[in-house]
Amino acid sequence: MTIETVMVTGSSGFIGFPVARALAETGRQVVGLDPVSPVQELSGVTTVQEVLGDVRQMSELLRARKIEVVIHAGGISGPMLAQDDPYAICTANVIGTVNLIEAARREGVRRFVYCSSAAAFGDTPPAPVPDDAPLQPINLYGATKGAGDLILAAYRAKHGLEGISLKLSSVYGPADGLRYSDDVVERASGASRAFRLGDRVPPALSVRVGRRRRHPLCDRSDIDGAVHL
Repeated sequence: MTIETVMVTGSSGFIGFPVARALAETGRQVVGLDPVSPVQELSGVTTVQEVLGDVRQMSELLRARKIEVVIHAGGISGPMLAQDDPYAICTANVIGTVNLIEAARREGVRRFVYCSSAAAFGDTPPAPVPDDAPLQPINLYGATKGAGDLILAAYRAKHGLEGISLKLSSVYGPADGLRYSDDVVERASGASRAFRLGDRVPPALSVRVGRRRRHPLCDRSDIDGAVHL
């Protein structure tokens, strides 16, 4: 039986790290791509400490590692980051994503999973938001994630790349190896304390934001399950 090889970008990050770990625990060979070293070494995960490169560099990496599935969780991961450098956001989240998608097409990658964001929808009605809701981002981060959604959909329609976008919203959960306390976690769990790896955080669909709006949340463990589908 052939063991599937999966590449996870952003593999040292809040989403990519547990996804890489969960995939390795299923017996898959996992290659992590992240310029930052992980908080701990994971059995079954080989980390390549580099940034997203151009198409040629990404193609060479996919070919050399015999990658069959790409899970793209890398890039600038929220509207609060790089607010004074819009070009950096576009370079990481649009150009970096396009380079990786094209490399995946060239190298015959079986599936491309894109970790997008509900920010691509902009202001939305109360959750749940339907998949066919219009993309009306209200910030540059959301626009770059929406661009990735549309580009991946076009590659799927015109070039046969099996791609799927997961629109994540306000992901929360214990930080691996780090102690932290976050207002979102406290409001979602009804607690007021710091969390450590292994703590059980009660899941929540949304928290109230202001008097009329509720903001959807996503338990990080649910992302691991979604990626496996």
